[in-house]
Amino acid sequence: MFYCGLMPLSEREEKLLAQMEKAMLADDPRLVSALTGAPTKSSRRNLGLAVVMFFAGFGAVFGGVFSKIYPISWVGFLICLTGLSILAAGLKGKVEAIANGQRPVKPAKKGFKERMDNRWDNRGRDPLE
Repeated sequence: MFYCGLMPLSEREEKLLAQMEKAMLADDPRLVSALTGAPTKSSRRNLGLAVVMFFAGFGAVFGGVFSKIYPISWVGFLICLTGLSILAAGLKGKVEAIANGQRPVKPAKKGFKERMDNRWDNRGRDPLE
């Protein structure tokens, strides 16, 4: 009564699926990067901040030790540890993607004018064609 096997897509359905994937790549690069593991600007910024925090904390640890003001060393250690944890969390997705043999997909960047031109050109057309 209920069929659970795989059913191939028709040409029309494959074409529609390809159009939906292209639209998703163009419209929502953050979603695509979340699904594929490609870095976004915010993740790159966070990784840069993590590296800066690590080195600042490392410098504070040595500065506190050499000046014999140990609370500075403790705070530096916490900053260094926080930077490392942010860095490890940011690199986790990239390492998993590389381990699975996936390469991050860079979304096609279109400007506002180009997107509006495409919408104008495609107005009135059936999206299923």
